Amino acid sequence: MRLIVTGASGLIGRPLVERLLGAGHSVETWSRDPQQARRWLPARCQVAGWDPDGPLEPGRLRGVDAIVHLAGEPIAGGRWTAARRAAIRSSRVAGTAALVDAIAALPRGDRPRALIGASAIGIYGDRGDHLLDEDAVPGSGFLADVCRAWRRAS
Repeated sequence: MRLIVTGASGLIGRPLVERLLGAGHSVETWSRDPQQARRWLPARCQVAGWDPDGPLEPGRLRGVDAIVHLAGEPIAGGRWTAARRAAIRSSRVAGTAALVDAIAALPRGDRPRALIGASAIGIYGDRGDHLLDEDAVPGSGFLADVCRAWRRAS
């Protein structure tokens, strides 16, 4: 299969790319920082630049079987200033919307068969010691709001 993986240099992306390549798939990774991604990712995967806040040329998706969308500004490693919160939200919501719009712009026969998107446990909010599973309703707070918007975009 020919796959695109966004967010490939992250915690989940790196081992996923290794596994996909090991299984014989063709993997193209999209990154906001292709130079850094090339340092972190195996040489046998293709690395391309991508601005998740900008429009996406639908032709870049022709011939792709599936997209694994993991991209997003890291939530750890700094204070959540207003600018940082905007970047966290935009990197997830705008990037997902750009992918969905580009897929929709292609003729049906040229579209990838699957868009697999990440989400986050942040959708549940801070519930303390309460046991949560997939049936739990979304919580409240910044991360829960981001996750709801992120899911709507897909």
